[in-house]
Amino acid sequence: TTTTTSTTNDQFWEEFEWTTNEKSKVIQLLLKHETKCNIIDNAITPQRGRYIIDKYDRDAQTHWNKFYSSHETKFFKDRHYLHKAFPNEFGVIYGDNNNNNNN
Repeated sequence: TTTTTSTTNDQFWEEFEWTTNEKSKVIQLLLKHETKCNIIDNAITPQRGRYIIDKYDRDAQTHWNKFYSSHETKFFKDRHYLHKAFPNEFGVIYGDNNNNNNN
């Protein structure tokens, strides 16, 4: 079943319910590729994988500071559409008092 979620005449996304067959296919694909995402098992040695995880956890603030200093405001843009896409959640923040509840 497909439901269009919109406010005014702007269409933002479509929601649908997964069939049992679709859910099964997705789960199989995720399980198939899960081992590729395991840094500990895919490292040269498990100790090397653990070292990398611990290093980035320990130095996370330094890495974020480097990221923000090089990207400044170019990475996270203002999201002016949020009050239209999610009027119940963000309408009040943007002063949108005439929210349309399409639920």
